[in-house]
Amino acid sequence: MAGMFGRRFPSDMQIIRDLGIPIARWGLLWHQIERERGVFTFDAHDEVANFGRRYGIRFCWTLAYGNPLYDGQYRVETDAARAAFVRYAEECVRRYDDVAAFWEIWNEPNHAVWGFNDGDPAAYASLVRETARAIKALGASGRVIAGSLSTVDEPYLRDMIAANLGTDVDIVSVQPYRWEPPETVLNDLPKARILVRGRQVAFTEWGYSTHLDPQSPGPSLTEQAAYVVRVLLVGNVARVPLVVWYDASDDGTDKTWPDDNYGLTFPDLTPKPGYYAVKNLMALVGERRPAAYLDTGRFFAVSYPSTTAPLTLIWASGLAPVTLALQAPIDVVSLLDPTRTPRQVRGNLVLPTDDVFAINHPLESVLNDVI
Repeated sequence: MAGMFGRRFPSDMQIIRDLGIPIARWGLLWHQIERERGVFTFDAHDEVANFGRRYGIRFCWTLAYGNPLYDGQYRVETDAARAAFVRYAEECVRRYDDVAAFWEIWNEPNHAVWGFNDGDPAAYASLVRETARAIKALGASGRVIAGSLSTVDEPYLRDMIAANLGTDVDIVSVQPYRWEPPETVLNDLPKARILVRGRQVAFTEWGYSTHLDPQSPGPSLTEQAAYVVRVLLVGNVARVPLVVWYDASDDGTDKTWPDDNYGLTFPDLTPKPGYYAVKNLMALVGERRPAAYLDTGRFFAVSYPSTTAPLTLIWASGLAPVTLALQAPIDVVSLLDPTRTPRQVRGNLVLPTDDVFAINHPLESVLNDVI
């Protein structure tokens, strides 16, 4: 299931709606909701939830972080603070479960800055047990997510699971940020699935920044566009229950700072190429499951069944372009093309590293050889 991170209302929700993304990951931050002990204020979040109700968008609601009224911004240590966190979670569930697909407990508890109780996995697991039990006791329809770890942090994941998350957590999530191509996550996923002991693994945050730092630049705009499509497709192929792209729009205007440049639009909401790539992907594929896929190590192809014509999405998955010899001429559509205008290709099809192509043929019917 495809999701997108948002924090600015209404612009980010409008982007999510216009792209056809079914899930918005949105924070219900404790210190914003409980500003006076025992008093919960939801006005700003009600607007977000009502937008979702109006347009059929569901949410991965994130319950985070600490509260200065209790133990501090990133700490929940005392019995009183744990009870207060659970109470705040219950209030959120009562108000927003009708538009919830997922309830996520904390974000990046292993992070060096905003980690839970200085990155203590046992303390985090204890809070998860209590909060997840309370969410399920209310009959919540949203599935409960724990973890949301910064990167695929295997030591923290192992210790968190060993500390016992309880029986009410449905999914454990990681945020597999990397500078390598998205397909490399398939090397990490089997180990993560073993560590979580039978639970599903989700990717609740993942993106590539287009920053222009001369010392260590991010991907180009077109490379980011190909990457966002590939992130969503790799999650689809791997049967990951939720893949959240970070994020809808750029956070700031500093072109050299990574954190300001993860969005699919610029700060003024002008679309980047990735905006059109996701819009085309959702129009072509939506939430369909693939019929088959091929991973050669050099290129990747995913085929989808159709009642009218088969659909294959294909791209170079390494760091170099790939040339495919074709059996016959085919029409090819670039997902980066806002108009999705087909072009006929004869002889050889060159797969660049910064595009994803759609063809209305099964791969085996058009491919002669890889050159």
